[in-house]
Amino acid sequence: MSPEAKTLHLIKSDLVKASEVLLRGGILAFPTETVFGVGVIYDNQQAYEKLCSLKGRSPDKPFSLMFPNVEMLLPFLKKDAHLFSFLKRVFPSPLTVLAPAISSLPSWVDHQTGIIGFRVPDDSYIQSLLKLVSKPCLVTSANRSGELALTSSREVFKTFPEGIDAIVEGESQSSLASTIIKVENNDLKLIRQGEIKFETLKKMWEETK
Repeated sequence: MSPEAKTLHLIKSDLVKASEVLLRGGILAFPTETVFGVGVIYDNQQAYEKLCSLKGRSPDKPFSLMFPNVEMLLPFLKKDAHLFSFLKRVFPSPLTVLAPAISSLPSWVDHQTGIIGFRVPDDSYIQSLLKLVSKPCLVTSANRSGELALTSSREVFKTFPEGIDAIVEGESQSSLASTIIKVENNDLKLIRQGEIKFETLKKMWEETK
């Protein structure tokens, strides 16, 4: 965004305009079923670097990928029948999963760790937006690094009066960020407890073996 450019304020019915912001490498903020999110298209390095700068976050810390459905997600992961069965059962939901990825991803997506974080949100608006974009997005909470997560477009614009290309008006459905788990040695490890209880996820993991 150029210094003189103003943040575009959109409503959810402006779906095409929101998708165009992402596809041209812009930063889009939008409400989710957890906290307010901010994201960019996953395969645009310049957009990724702008997002890091906006957040005040070190570029060596990866962002999670957000997908509209499991079908788009699976080609990004190393083949694992058990994991795939689990993901098909658990998504969409307020959950972020860390798991082994394919080797052909851009370096700024997995930071050459071979691991990506990803989620499929339980939110029809975001699903429709990402289907229209036809690519996953790198998404994080819409706040400055180290500060509390924001839950409304008003809070986001107050915190970021410039730097975000467009904000979708509204409020997030929760003030609680997603649960984060990691798939490791054919088991689950809790990284951050959110709305979905880890015990519930462990049970589902065992039931899909």
